[in-house]
Amino acid sequence: MKQLSYDGIVLSCSGNCPIGGLCDAVTRRLHESGEARMLGLSQILSQRSVEAELAVADSILVVEGCHLACLRNSLSGLGYSEDEYKYLDLTTLGFDRHNSPNPDDVRHAYNQALKLINEEVA
Repeated sequence: MKQLSYDGIVLSCSGNCPIGGLCDAVTRRLHESGEARMLGLSQILSQRSVEAELAVADSILVVEGCHLACLRNSLSGLGYSEDEYKYLDLTTLGFDRHNSPNPDDVRHAYNQALKLINEEVA
């Protein structure tokens, strides 16, 4: 069994629109591959040990699915500025928040998330 080691955290939208499912699928794939440890919006909102986990993460990636920016707003409420994490809004990749994702959508969004995870901070 592969030993997973997480240096970073990926936070996922899991909203009630179909694109929330795409965010979740991408985030779970990143978690399962060992690229980043997955945390969800409900954990951020409940603040159960999340602040400590975020504080020690090498990197944070936020995957959101619509203009409401629930995660971005929640992180702001915890005192994080936008330059402290990487941000992927799937609607900027052309995904419609009302359309159900297909496997190609998941692959494309996952590859974009990987690019951000592996991107060096300036």
